Amino acid sequence: MKNFLTYFVLLLTLCVNASAQDGALDTSFTLDTTAIQGATAIVKIAIQQPGGKILCLYNKLEGGIEKAYITRFQSNGAADPSFTRQHVAFKTNTIQLQSDGKIITTDSISALVRLNVNGETDTTFKTRTSSKILERVYAEFMKVLKDDRIIATTQSKIYVLTSDGVIVQQASIGIGAVNSILEQTDGKILFSGFNVQLHYP
Repeated sequence: MKNFLTYFVLLLTLCVNASAQDGALDTSFTLDTTAIQGATAIVKIAIQQPGGKILCLYNKLEGGIEKAYITRFQSNGAADPSFTRQHVAFKTNTIQLQSDGKIITTDSISALVRLNVNGETDTTFKTRTSSKILERVYAEFMKVLKDDRIIATTQSKIYVLTSDGVIVQQASIGIGAVNSILEQTDGKILFSGFNVQLHYP
């Protein structure tokens, strides 16, 4: 248990202090572990929101079951009580930010979801309001592009969505799997993974 806590603290506190030597541990950062419900949490991703607050995606064992959550810290490591902690899919491996600070991730059943800046579910996001269940995207990997459009991948398809979650294009990827998406400066998209072959309808 102590090893888990040490790993978590080191992950979030290895930041560079502008007035200190590059790579030095920032001793002004003190992590509030109560925000991640104790020492057994394992961090998967930490990203910074505009303004300096830190979003954290972590796994935790509850009742013998691994669960995943998103929570938020102040820039100094203190818990942010204004953020609504969200239960997300255990296999979620990314959280992405749109230009307005809204959060793109997946919910507890792996469906694509958008959270408001304070962590509450954005009920205007189209994949959440669609009456057609097939229009819901169950994403395994995703990326927000510079214009806020969303690329989401499943086991069999790649989806392109508007910034508000409307599907505008899709392609099958055969038996492959996407594990990385890169947007080039000219707007073209690179996909990498295993045996990825795009087939358009």
